[in-house]
Amino acid sequence: FEQKFTEDSLEYLRFIKDGSSYQHPPWYVHLLYSDLITSLFEKEFELCNELINPHRRGKTTMNITLLPDPYSHNETLPCDDNIESLLDLSSNLYLSKYHNLNYNKIGSYTTNPMNSWQVYEDRVDKSGWIDEIMSNYNTKSNLTFTFTNKNNQLTTYPHIIKITYFRTYLNAGRVDVYLCDQYLTTLDTLWKDYENYHISTNEIYSYYYDPKILYHNILNNPCMNNMIGTLEFRHSYYNDDLHDVRRHQKIKISHVSICQAAAS
Repeated sequence: FEQKFTEDSLEYLRFIKDGSSYQHPPWYVHLLYSDLITSLFEKEFELCNELINPHRRGKTTMNITLLPDPYSHNETLPCDDNIESLLDLSSNLYLSKYHNLNYNKIGSYTTNPMNSWQVYEDRVDKSGWIDEIMSNYNTKSNLTFTFTNKNNQLTTYPHIIKITYFRTYLNAGRVDVYLCDQYLTTLDTLWKDYENYHISTNEIYSYYYDPKILYHNILNNPCMNNMIGTLEFRHSYYNDDLHDVRRHQKIKISHVSICQAAAS
């Protein structure tokens, strides 16, 4: 069979005619073609991944303006496990059913207005800080995480900001993210291909924060000489052409952390 497989495959790969009509290949030649096409797709996919995420090529620093958007930038960047995080909070900490579990609790949070960003499970065992905006264009709500910037650590060394947020194809909003009152990025919880991508799941957004790249002068850093730092989520009504899809413009954050980046 192996010999016949080889002979037939070579024959059909050369597109040899039999008289006036082409021979239709047997199943194992179909299999060969499918394997070949799959391997080509895999190669192209890897190349695309490298183009989308420069960190996979070994780079450890990049300018804030070059960061990929949330649709593609979901790789978890490495932290230095020997150094305590500046911020590490999970929404599960604030629900009684999880009190017997060992979660880190570094930092605290506040909301404005107070009745916004409620902590609860909208799905079984899937908690989060959740905020929705119905239709009022003027409605704004902030979720602010506060941490201690020990020894100006954040202004001296590169850090990784990790945000676990919920992405879906319906009832989804956008939220702006600020560090020490400085704009970092915008997270969109609506899938880019929401019409075909009918799933809902958490995604980790990792942000490489290097103060030496962002600021020519360390004194310009908004976190400098401030023992208290903030990571803030500012949610407001996003007015685009997808009203029927975004609906209540829900945002759900389930975990945040700021850790010192591992040495390259």
